Amino acid sequence: MNYFDIHKQTAINRYLKAAAHQKFVGLLTEFLETKLELLFIYANTTAETLWVRMTSPNLYYHTPVHILALLRFAQQNDINLNPAEELAIWFHDAIYVTNRTDNEINSAKFMESQLLSSSTQDILQRPDLNNIATVAKKHIHSTADHLLKEKLSYSSYKIMDLDLSAFSLDREQYTLTTSLIRQEYPTISDEVFNQGRKEFLIKLLERGPIYRTDKFKNEFEEKASKNIKLDLENLK
Repeated sequence: MNYFDIHKQTAINRYLKAAAHQKFVGLLTEFLETKLELLFIYANTTAETLWVRMTSPNLYYHTPVHILALLRFAQQNDINLNPAEELAIWFHDAIYVTNRTDNEINSAKFMESQLLSSSTQDILQRPDLNNIATVAKKHIHSTADHLLKEKLSYSSYKIMDLDLSAFSLDREQYTLTTSLIRQEYPTISDEVFNQGRKEFLIKLLERGPIYRTDKFKNEFEEKASKNIKLDLENLK
């Protein structure tokens, strides 16, 4: 790539990031204003804070683009989200540190810290809003272990299925998501990464249906299973 190509690509990347920032912050601000009834100043500050949190340079997949993709997937496939479910989607990867097992717990705490900050404390004494945050916290915790056999609520299953929706994408898109996840583990060898991924995929298939809700099982299970089986063939 020559000098001019590098600068052209840099300009494109900056444009794409600016567009993603505008969409992410705009949609989250609107959600917090209309669904949770926060004042604009608090809603917008929360949205900007989450954007900064999720645009760490060491993140490639667990970014604001991932959140926007899940929300777009839900919209395109007529998957309705209540306020607690959508709140969980927005914040479920707020904290993502590779090789940590407490990311979901910390993400839920981050969500609470934003909603219950001292500047908004007077607004958030409403029982309905506290209930929404409590339920969203449970949904976020549920995404910690997609192999969990414990029975959860239908709403939590919906969030878990959306979080795994990338498995049902077209092969090219699915492969891209895998490569982005791989980039988040730069200190791990391909051999170690592939072995860990292989073990997870095998367990996911062995557990039974990949997805938990009827809609996902009926409409996306077959494609997701095909993608996983192709991956396992390539990982042999």
